[in-house]
Amino acid sequence: MDRPKPLTANAGQDAAYLGMRVNLIGENGHIDALLLPRVAEGKYRFSQAGSGFLSIEALGGQWYLCCDAATCFVGAQSVDCRQTPLALRQMYFLRNAGRQYILYAETITKASSVFRNYRARYNVPIRFGRDNTNDIVSSNGFVSHHHAVFRLTERGWEVQDLESANGVYVNHCRVRGTAALKLGDVVYLMGPRVIVGTDFLSICSGDTKMYVSPSVLPVLDPPRGDVGVATGARRGGLYNRGPRSRYSMEWPAIAVDAPPMPMNSDKMPLVLRMGSSAVMGGRSIMMGSYSMALTSLVFPFLTQRYTEKERKEYEARRLEKYGEYLEAKKQEIEKECKHEYDVLNANYPNMSSVLGYFESMVSRLWERRNTDDDFLTLRIGSGTVPMRAALEYPQERFEMEQDTLEAQMYALVQQTYVIPKAPVMTSLLEDYVCGVVGDRPYVLAFVRSLAAQLMMTHSYDEVKCIFLLEKEELPALNEVRYLPHVWNNERRPQGGQAVEQRAHHPLPGHQPARRQRHRRIPAPGDGGGLRRKSGCGEIPPHPPALCGVCAEQISL
Repeated sequence: MDRPKPLTANAGQDAAYLGMRVNLIGENGHIDALLLPRVAEGKYRFSQAGSGFLSIEALGGQWYLCCDAATCFVGAQSVDCRQTPLALRQMYFLRNAGRQYILYAETITKASSVFRNYRARYNVPIRFGRDNTNDIVSSNGFVSHHHAVFRLTERGWEVQDLESANGVYVNHCRVRGTAALKLGDVVYLMGPRVIVGTDFLSICSGDTKMYVSPSVLPVLDPPRGDVGVATGARRGGLYNRGPRSRYSMEWPAIAVDAPPMPMNSDKMPLVLRMGSSAVMGGRSIMMGSYSMALTSLVFPFLTQRYTEKERKEYEARRLEKYGEYLEAKKQEIEKECKHEYDVLNANYPNMSSVLGYFESMVSRLWERRNTDDDFLTLRIGSGTVPMRAALEYPQERFEMEQDTLEAQMYALVQQTYVIPKAPVMTSLLEDYVCGVVGDRPYVLAFVRSLAAQLMMTHSYDEVKCIFLLEKEELPALNEVRYLPHVWNNERRPQGGQAVEQRAHHPLPGHQPARRQRHRRIPAPGDGGGLRRKSGCGEIPPHPPALCGVCAEQISL
């Protein structure tokens, strides 16, 4: 079997790329699916893989299929499949413990995650396959020419497998022949997916192209939007935030090795180093053995010349090789700075990008939870921050003679490396009392942007806000004061409170801030210092964090 090209994370540079889905099909016809993240990191196992003979691992930024020694490719037992690069839209036939498995990987993008709704007519067969004569034509190479038929009858929906090569799967289980379908069943067709509705089908093409015949399956009119995309949230619908996906912020250390030791140069005068050779040469002259005298006196001199040449060649190689090594390390440090810049700005984008969460209803809306390490952490601007990754290098020591290469190494590692235009963050859990000083219009604009960022990144069931400001300045916060994050005096999500009308305890049971200095956020399940008060209803078991914004003018 030819070893495919490894699937790297460069696809993740595309904003539309969301990750990858890997399907493992067992002999019993059950599909076990893994959803891999956008960035290739970590190790993932299939639940039906028994004792764990099969996993998907990230090695060097690439996805690999990792098996134990007892697993082999069907028909190619001589091929070592313990670490095989994972390629898209390629089937892997595996055998382990007498059982056969099929593994198939496909990309997940924004386009491949969209379901579109099509109206069906009773007793009209809906043919699916790769042949152009079908009503639903898929370009996926693993779909048979005539794969399956859907029918809507008086008894409900049913699907028939037309003896396809790779099968029809309903709710992760393969069906043969004709099978009845229930409302909400998911039919997987080796890439394309179909969700069964009352009198319509919601169809997702997967990562390949698809054509749907409008004469057999017209688009719903009026359009209901795409299933799974919260386009109706702004018209009174519901929005369900998905699991958060962010880049890892664990910065590996960069190790810089010391230069190789120089070859010791002997600066002792030649006459003194000849020593015994000179004595033997003089004795030979006295005895009349001029040949022995010549050997005793000339040989040390020739040896000295050879050793000096060898030392110079070694030093030249040392300077060249270690210079190349330091240049490579310099490039590695610069690459790390660029990587940290990309990760920080991707995890904490600027304000204009955050405001787009609500406009486009992307999956990052309300992405932070009270269990995240950056809960209530806001971006207050951009600036220059030091590189996060540490540099590991040998400690300086005293030397009689300064080594040039060692000096170059310390000049490289002791330099300050910074990341320009990086997010500047502040944590409201740590800096729970913050102040903004400046011209009044700019202060209000800054407070408004922070409040909008807080409400776009945190859900209203985990964060509540109270605004205290001058009555004439209430319109400055009209964009945020009517969002469900905002509480008024009656603990209802509405508006702000003017300064002259605000209560001493905006939230029933909360004490003034000076009494809560050491209890910045309530622990889950302990009530957070909230007490039941008449007319206030039940206190939730996991009370939200309360953020107060006081924009009252203070004379200093």
